[in-house]
Amino acid sequence: MNVDSCDDFKLSQSSTSTAAGSSAATNTSTQPDLPKLPFGHCLVNVRWRNHEIIPEIQKSFTSLMYTDDYDFIDFHPSSQHIVAVLSEAEVLCNNDENQNIRRKFARIYKLSHQNARAQPLHGVILFHFTEITEPFFQSVQSLCVLDFSMTFVPLNSYESLPPLLSTLKDSTKTKNPFKMDRASTAARCTNKDVLIVLMAIPGVGEKQARK
Repeated sequence: MNVDSCDDFKLSQSSTSTAAGSSAATNTSTQPDLPKLPFGHCLVNVRWRNHEIIPEIQKSFTSLMYTDDYDFIDFHPSSQHIVAVLSEAEVLCNNDENQNIRRKFARIYKLSHQNARAQPLHGVILFHFTEITEPFFQSVQSLCVLDFSMTFVPLNSYESLPPLLSTLKDSTKTKNPFKMDRASTAARCTNKDVLIVLMAIPGVGEKQARK
């Protein structure tokens, strides 16, 4: 399992320089493009490099690559998802109008929609839910979901991060079992309705109605 290196996992030319990337990240109009991300690889913000959960994350990915080009993003676990963690300290440093968090959400939203894609990236916000951050939960959730249409997930412990990132990775290769084909569903309903009507005719049984 390789960490920090992969031949197919390269940042775009606009983000090859760490210094340039850090400068770009502070300006939403010049954010560097996200790298082409092969399945099984994960982009990780450098602030997580020495965190105790990194070995667990490595178990689910072919390689991890660290960057500080995107200071408002913590993980990029799949080609379809970008993940930001709202830490306890970050929530407490926010003001009543959620201005700091709003700016962060705006940058995530802009990055997820700035590139020409068949489908935009999905922003996933993880809220570190503790007794201290609980009073801010509802207002931040409303801001995330209603104003920016991003996924909002409360996180009781950072130990939940590795399996969640693995799930996001795997979701790009797994068909949603709850998604139903409307056309086939409508056809099944129509056939059933026709069968019931035919069976209501005197002398027509189920076997004849199905012919």
